[in-house]
Amino acid sequence: MRPTLTLLFLFALLSSAGFSCRKNSEEEFTFDPNKHEMVIIEINGNTKGMEWPSRIKGALEELDNVYKARVHMVNKEVRLTIKKGSYNETKIRKALEKVGFGGGNRIR
Repeated sequence: MRPTLTLLFLFALLSSAGFSCRKNSEEEFTFDPNKHEMVIIEINGNTKGMEWPSRIKGALEELDNVYKARVHMVNKEVRLTIKKGSYNETKIRKALEKVGFGGGNRIR
């Protein structure tokens, strides 16, 4: 019984301290058309299973100047919110290849 109470206390302490696994930039990000742009890129490769969107999202959001990546499973495309004028197709292709996918061609 004692270990359970200790774990509950620890959980309550971390929760009240504002501990979070989310990135602060994700919570505070506001799109500004003067500073940011939306880019849509295609993806190809083995898109079977449910884990591939999170792998692609994680790889692309690690890149510099990428604020947000939204993967659209049906269209096999990713919408990137990036710093205006910072689009780098080579880095995007390398990030996709790193997680086992291809593509990276800019659609819009």
